[in-house]
Amino acid sequence: MSEGMELEFIKAYLEAACLEDLVALVLDMSKRPQLQISEHDRLNVEEVMANGDWWSADMLRLIAKSDIMHRMLLSVVFPSHVLAYEDWHSPPDRVDG
Repeated sequence: MSEGMELEFIKAYLEAACLEDLVALVLDMSKRPQLQISEHDRLNVEEVMANGDWWSADMLRLIAKSDIMHRMLLSVVFPSHVLAYEDWHSPPDRVDG
């Protein structure tokens, strides 16, 4: 998240009259294109986590360190990042033959 977006979020948070307003704000922020994972990052999760120095790389590393409860909470705001990590991290379906 850029510094400008962080300040915008903090300002809106402080102005939120109630929890419902804050939840609506967070959900609105989660839909912004700047907060979605790029196609490149989605297809190259391992490389991005190992070598990336941008926001999505940091988010993927945070997701990797999170426990299941925190990962679930992260998925509310950053669903595309959590899904990309889980798709990469999940072993392929085994076909026993």
